Amino acid sequence: MLIEIDTAITKVMLLRDGARVTRAGRANLPSGTQTVRVQGITNRAHDNSFRVSGRGPAVLTSIDVKRESKVIEDPERRPLLKKLEDLKKKRRELDDQMDILKTKLGAIEATTVEFLTTVGPQIATTNDVTMLQQFYSTYDEEYAKIQSQIRDLEEKIRDLDQEIAAIQKNLDEHGYEGTTIEYYIVDVQVEMKKQSELEIVIEYQLSDAWWEPAYDIDVLDDKAILKRLAVITNNSKEDWEDVQLVISTASAAPVALIEPEPLFIEDQAREGSGRPSGGYAGRVFRGGVDDIGQHPVGRESLAGVAVYELTQTFDIPSGKEQNPILLVEEEMESKTLHYWYAEEMDTVVAQNEVKNGDLVIIEGKARIFRHGEYLGQTYIPFVAPRETMKIGARAAHDIRAKKKLLNRHMEKAGITRGKARRQYKYELKIENFSNQEIDIEIIDRIPHSESEKIEVKIETDRLGLDEFRLGIMKWKRRIPAGGKETIEYEFEVVWDRNIRIDPPLP
Repeated sequence: MLIEIDTAITKVMLLRDGARVTRAGRANLPSGTQTVRVQGITNRAHDNSFRVSGRGPAVLTSIDVKRESKVIEDPERRPLLKKLEDLKKKRRELDDQMDILKTKLGAIEATTVEFLTTVGPQIATTNDVTMLQQFYSTYDEEYAKIQSQIRDLEEKIRDLDQEIAAIQKNLDEHGYEGTTIEYYIVDVQVEMKKQSELEIVIEYQLSDAWWEPAYDIDVLDDKAILKRLAVITNNSKEDWEDVQLVISTASAAPVALIEPEPLFIEDQAREGSGRPSGGYAGRVFRGGVDDIGQHPVGRESLAGVAVYELTQTFDIPSGKEQNPILLVEEEMESKTLHYWYAEEMDTVVAQNEVKNGDLVIIEGKARIFRHGEYLGQTYIPFVAPRETMKIGARAAHDIRAKKKLLNRHMEKAGITRGKARRQYKYELKIENFSNQEIDIEIIDRIPHSESEKIEVKIETDRLGLDEFRLGIMKWKRRIPAGGKETIEYEFEVVWDRNIRIDPPLP
C-alpha cells in the first residue's frame, strides 16, 4: 500500500557553505508492509545526502529517492486562455459572416451581368428605360448595403485581432506552457508490527543556503563586548517557517591531503629527455573526504568547530535578504594601545588590543564601536582562540605629540676633504592629558644608506630603543596620567661631494 504523508521543515543546521534540512511528518499506518511517500522536496537537495529515520513500532526496509518534474500553471493563465478561446471563436464567426456577404456581393454582380446580357438588348429595341432604371436602383441599394456591412465587419475583425494579439502577448509573458519545476520524491518502505502512528524524519543536505559571520564590537577601556552575528542566505526554494535554527562553523567542503611529487628542472639542452617538462608534474590527493552530514557536531570540538543552537524559532523565506541574527554576546579582555609615527602623523592613534576567548573568530565584516559610539566598519581576519587582534583605530585627542627639529648643521667646504657632512638633532615630546596612564609605541626614522659613498652615523646605545632596523627606530613607553615623555636623538650624514642624494635630505 502506498501512503502519502505531509511533512514540514522543523530544523535547519546552517553550515558556512551549505545546510542540513530536517523534515518530519506523521501518519497512522496499518500493520504489514507499507510504502510511505514524501513529495515536494526541493531539487536543490543533494541526491546522495538523504537520511531517513522514524519513531514507532516499525522496521525500515528500503529507501528510494527519485527526481520528478511537473508543470505548474500560472493561475492568471487560465482566465486568459478562456478569453482567448472565446475571442478566436468570435473571430471565426465574423469570418463566416464576411464570407456570406462576399458571396452575396458576387451573386449581385453575376446577376447584373446576366441581366444586361439577356434583357438589355430587348429594352434597347423598345426605347423603354423604366425597367432598366428600376433594376439599377435596386442593384445600387443592395450593393451599397452589403458594402457597408463588409466595412463594419472589417472594423470589428481589426479590433478583435488587436485584442487577441494583446492577450497572446500577456500569455507569452506568463509562459505559455506554464512553469516546470523539479523536485524529489522519497519512498520509504516499512514493516509495521501493528497498526500505529509512525513519525518519519528525513534529513538532506544542500548548498544553496549558508551563513556568513558578522560582528558588532564595542571596545571599552579594559574590556570589549563582542556580538557574534549570522547573516543567513536561503536560496533553497523552500520557505523555512517556524523552524529551529542551528548555526555551525563547520564546512561541508571536502578535505583532502596533498602529497608532493618531485619537481624536475633541467637546462634547455636536455629538453625531451623523457621526463615531464614544465612546472609541477601533477598533484596527488590522498585520504578520504570528511562528510559532515554523517557525523554529529558538538558545541565545541577539538577541531575548533562551534555550534550555536538558538532557542527561538524563525521564519526565513527563500530568496529574500535576511537581517543578521544574534548568536551570542561575549566579554573579552581588552587594553588600549597608542601609536605615533612622528615622521608622518600629527595625531596619536589609539586602538584596542582584544584577546579572543575560547572559540575561533571566522573572518568577516565588523562594526566597531567605542563606548557605544560608532567608529566605522572593518574586516576581521581569522582569529584563533586566545589570540589577540587590534581594532578600533581612532584619534587620541587627549594625547599630544610633536616632533621638533632642534638643530641642523651643514659643515663648510674644505674642512673634510672631498666630503660633505650634515648633522641633525630632533626632539619627540608626548604629553598625556588623560586621567590614566597609557602605553604608547613611538616610531620615527632616519635615512638609511646601502651605498659606500653615503654614511649615516647615529649612537643608538643611549637612546633606549626597543628596536632599530634599517633606520626605523621604535620606542615602547608607559606614560602616567598627566605625565609626559621627551626623547632626543641626533645623527649625521656624510657623503662624497661628487654625488647627489636622492631623495634630498631635509
